[in-house]
Amino acid sequence: MKLSAIALLGSLIACASAVQNLQTADKQLNISSPLLNGAYVAGQILPLSYTPLSSNIVLNVYLKGANVNESAIALNADTSNDPTSNVPIKVDNMTYYQHSINYAIPTTYPAGNYECIFENVATHTNTSIPVSLLAYVPPAGASSAIPTAVSTAPAVSETSIIIAQPSSA
Repeated sequence: MKLSAIALLGSLIACASAVQNLQTADKQLNISSPLLNGAYVAGQILPLSYTPLSSNIVLNVYLKGANVNESAIALNADTSNDPTSNVPIKVDNMTYYQHSINYAIPTTYPAGNYECIFENVATHTNTSIPVSLLAYVPPAGASSAIPTAVSTAPAVSETSIIIAQPSSA
């Protein structure tokens, strides 16, 4: 029984240490994701979570790497207090709304160190969060050839429907 309680306590401490709440220098935004120095994989999702603490915020989010040009993740990102599409958080009798963006990291991004930059255009404040990207690994059974061109058209699939006719026998 004691061993179970110790294991549970250890798990809770590990989970709590994985949660981050970084506040920007202008004190207008809390950033809970991506994690500081977190490792993410090209071809997968870079989760972004932030909570605006002020209505005076115009937010742009970028991803920048040494060998990759800065790419915009979100320009004029949502900072609204809309309870229908955002998670309300109460702090000291104030209600704030947490926002989330799931950025699909391009498979072409090379492994290396990157910065996720949260820019408050209204206050001219940037907050950079260092992250590491691991190289894209194609799924098992996928061709190892890298495509030279990517279609921007949505994937189209066709479905045939066969309607059985009653027999005349």
